[in-house]
Amino acid sequence: QDSRPDPFRYDPGVAELVPAPFAHLLGRMLREAKREQKIFDLPARRFWRGADDLDLSVVVHGRRAANPVGPAAGPHGQMAQNVLLSWLAGGRFLELKTVQANDRLTIPRPCIDMETVGYNVEWSQELRLEESLREYVKGSMLIDVARAQGLLGRGDDPVRDEPVLDLSVGYDLAGVRSPAIRSWIASMKDAK
Repeated sequence: QDSRPDPFRYDPGVAELVPAPFAHLLGRMLREAKREQKIFDLPARRFWRGADDLDLSVVVHGRRAANPVGPAAGPHGQMAQNVLLSWLAGGRFLELKTVQANDRLTIPRPCIDMETVGYNVEWSQELRLEESLREYVKGSMLIDVARAQGLLGRGDDPVRDEPVLDLSVGYDLAGVRSPAIRSWIASMKDAK
């Protein structure tokens, strides 16, 4: 008999994502950068700074990204600190975790099981739409502050530092056209 846990059974012991307050993230970012030469435990020596004489920029969706590198959408890309960490590590094209109209699903964990045969339980997002909006805006603001404070260890350089945050919405046309997603997209386009 197979003793492995059923990958499609919800495990209540799996931790839920809990967004940290912006003030906490900002304070930690600035404190670690000043005192420990790191940000969210990423050492400053590992920050990507680019080369003075090399322009790796690309135009994506009409926006200029300083280079074509960045994380694909996934659970890691939902949290503000991870958006910033992706940027610090060199990601300039950041695909944010896909959101959808139905954001109140109970998803079995793990949602991907690749031990023998690949099973993927899609239609998943860990955060509610409102939480996703706040996390993505907080991540963008952290990048803006890091750039303004020169936390890469040099002056800000749009040729090497300009990020593009790429939205991913799904999973069907009805969901994308729903009032909830249309409102979410509008809020992301102008997050004032």
